[in-house]
Amino acid sequence: MELSVDFGTKYFNFICLYRAPYSKTNKSSFTEFSREFLEIISTLNLKKGIPVILGDFNIHYDSNTCPEAKKIKSIITGSANMTQLIAFPTHNKNHILDWIITKDCDIDTIKNTQALKKLVSDHHLTLFELVAEKPPKVKRKITARNLKTINIKKFKSDVKTELQTIDAINIENLNDALSRILNQHAPVTPKQLAERRSTPWLNDSIRQAKRERRGAEKRWLKSGLNIDRDIYNAKRQNVKTRIRKAKEDHFSDRLKDSKSCKQLFGICDELLGRTKQRYVPNKINPNELRKEFAAFFHDKIDNLRQNLDLYHVFDDHHIFEGSPLNSFEPVTEDFVKQIILKSPSKSCELDPLPHSLLIACLDEILPSFTRIINISLCKAVAVEVTAAAAAVAVVVVVVVDIVVAGIIRPAAEEKKRIRCIYKIHSP
Repeated sequence: MELSVDFGTKYFNFICLYRAPYSKTNKSSFTEFSREFLEIISTLNLKKGIPVILGDFNIHYDSNTCPEAKKIKSIITGSANMTQLIAFPTHNKNHILDWIITKDCDIDTIKNTQALKKLVSDHHLTLFELVAEKPPKVKRKITARNLKTINIKKFKSDVKTELQTIDAINIENLNDALSRILNQHAPVTPKQLAERRSTPWLNDSIRQAKRERRGAEKRWLKSGLNIDRDIYNAKRQNVKTRIRKAKEDHFSDRLKDSKSCKQLFGICDELLGRTKQRYVPNKINPNELRKEFAAFFHDKIDNLRQNLDLYHVFDDHHIFEGSPLNSFEPVTEDFVKQIILKSPSKSCELDPLPHSLLIACLDEILPSFTRIINISLCKAVAVEVTAAAAAVAVVVVVVVDIVVAGIIRPAAEEKKRIRCIYKIHSP
């Protein structure tokens, strides 16, 4: 039997062997065994990691006269450059039949070998310890806000007071005001998080079952009674059953609730352990890379606009004869409120307020939102924070008798970010 174990800092290749003694049913000769054993060692030495061969060889390694022992010793200590580490009897007749073999340069990775003799078997239980450091936890630095500590009443009052003091209301001023208030109530704090495996299926019943399992294990180790051991095994099996059932229910619900092929294949990739790689140059500063992307799309849109006049897609038979669209009707606060409440509850670092806080103080922010939108409609110009923001803005197209919605999300300046929601229709 072969087993590979990765401890993060060290990698072990275990091979467990059993050599049955020669009998009427087992007519395999020692010569054949020695040839196969040499092939196993040669193959194992070519593999990655530390080789460890262990098992019951049924050869008296402690004997200096046994020809079989001499042959195996010559293989181990000869060209293989390996060492057999067991130096105490492993059988009730005081012979070394169970071995642990590893490379000469790796003998320090195995220590505290000992035999446990209180067993029913004629062989002793051989114990040993592997020297392998626990890999350090991968930590990543993040910035976060503790939104739970915000007093909503005080926050809404500060928003209302701050917006009343703004003379010229525009996106920049509104964005700065909301960001400033949020920093006062929930400042950004740096944190270090240890990378952990995601366990969304974990629930309170599994946590309780784990605590009961640990308690049963402690009682069994303390008493050594068979009844306590049986109770521990039952608790351990209960934890396994609950975890398996919780995983099945979790992923079954996610598969049933998937509304698109993209979500479905995403769940399948997660189950199969597939991860998406981002092919982004790692030798370029992230800030410079962001500017290059923004400049690329900005220039691309400019080129498209310059080339539009070169193509005449309409002829005399397609001249528009309807009523021209010369102006936009102003929107009301109720209209804007409906648009915001129907929007997806999503947020990102570009937003001055997370979605939950935006909805909580919507009545205080709504007049400023509506005023900015109506100013934009009167001037027939989309609000533009920076040149780079215009490159990533969603173009709002207005067609007669067709309602069109768009979202503009500025993304260039760190302190000038706002989500503006437009819904425009023809008169």
